Amino acid sequence: MEYKKGWFGRIRELKIYLDGDVHLTGMKQGEQVEVEIPEDIEFICGKMDWAKTEKIKIQDLSEGDCIEMVPFFTLNPLKMFGLTALPIKFVIKNKGV
Repeated sequence: MEYKKGWFGRIRELKIYLDGDVHLTGMKQGEQVEVEIPEDIEFICGKMDWAKTEKIKIQDLSEGDCIEMVPFFTLNPLKMFGLTALPIKFVIKNKGV
């Protein structure tokens, strides 16, 4: 997993959860961590305080693939204050074996 640097949440930790309630890890921007994701997990998401990112399905995740968290700029106050999904996209990058 890699948390890219970006505008939103620059000094905050993003907590990563499996299936919405199983804490996997916490990451700050610019960090990269290797984690094992169990096979029976359906989706992954991030949380900061009360706000969440959109969920990403990980059924097609292969060994060696990388999940990147990419924060993006928005003027939408609903996203900025966590009233809708946080402005952080989860992207699966194929780095397959």
